[in-house]
Amino acid sequence: MKFKSNSGKANFVLPDWDSVAARDEVLAPDTAAGEMWVLNGRVNALWNNLSDNTRRQISTQRWASSFLEIHPDDAAARDVESGDLLSIESKNVIDQLGQRHTGGFTAVAYVADMVAPGMTYT
Repeated sequence: MKFKSNSGKANFVLPDWDSVAARDEVLAPDTAAGEMWVLNGRVNALWNNLSDNTRRQISTQRWASSFLEIHPDDAAARDVESGDLLSIESKNVIDQLGQRHTGGFTAVAYVADMVAPGMTYT
């Protein structure tokens, strides 16, 4: 196998965990105020985040709305049940240039222990 590097070999880069810790300290939710981490990912069937998939009936039927996975303990503390429509908001969204913005989205709650307490996944 050949890689796109000067040597044609893979380049393994060690992560700078100090900078990750510093970033997480800036972005960390205020747990005393009930805030939680919101992790985002992709669902294979909606790879383009619905930008292309809305024209495919099977996609919109299967994934009619965004979802937010939340741990059962966190859901119970917030009186959230699977199927509830949630509004997720943050005043601490940082763009690629380091500028802070307010942002939000709505999602259907999916209560499951696939995420750790204090974390959510959408």
